Amino acid sequence: MKAKILSKEEFGEATLKHAEWAKHRDEKAKKTQSGILKVQQRHPYIPQDSGIIDPVYNCILGVIPPWNKYNNILDIGCNYGDFTNRIKERFKPKKIIGLELSSYIAEEASKRYEDIEFATGNILSKEFGRMKFDLIMASGVLNIQHLTNTRVYEEVIYRVSKLLKRKGYFVEQNNINAMKGFKEECDDILEKYFDVSIHLDFYHNHKYTPDHMPNFHSAKHRWVKLCKLKD
Repeated sequence: MKAKILSKEEFGEATLKHAEWAKHRDEKAKKTQSGILKVQQRHPYIPQDSGIIDPVYNCILGVIPPWNKYNNILDIGCNYGDFTNRIKERFKPKKIIGLELSSYIAEEASKRYEDIEFATGNILSKEFGRMKFDLIMASGVLNIQHLTNTRVYEEVIYRVSKLLKRKGYFVEQNNINAMKGFKEECDDILEKYFDVSIHLDFYHNHKYTPDHMPNFHSAKHRWVKLCKLKD
């Protein structure tokens, strides 16, 4: 898929930065024990085998209409595949792909969840042939911290819109701090391509950040959006 928003030079620069970020993730992952980020290391109050490392993820699953059939699912920025696996268990798709920048992390995820396809690459340049998806997830990855500017963000949102089936859903979870002051501009970009049917705003709803969960990082600064393609 050719770039729609970015110039050839901008696209090349964005791809290079993603490659640098992938290398950084590889190096960081290899320094952890067995290359796996243990749930208890970050969230000691959650059992290791819970499959969920953050209560916000329960809310993400909760906004997705359960009556739809999700044959093909794409999870952008899948990390070690824990949430990808929860998505698979919940919706039982025929095919689910976890897309991860780091080849090392994708390989580790494949060892953990052998029945899930994990691919290495970034959403800007990854090709899926003629495949389109009934559900596309992006949890905490499509932000200015990772994408560097709003033009790259729009290129990614455009690509997501082209990968989604007409009656499919796109779910975006993000962190206001990672938007680097560009939240409103990114909101406008998202709404150029999608109708937002559900918007759960955690940074105005403090019941999701109880005091007894000190490691529930930045939950009060997050939101979840359920999106459909514009008619």
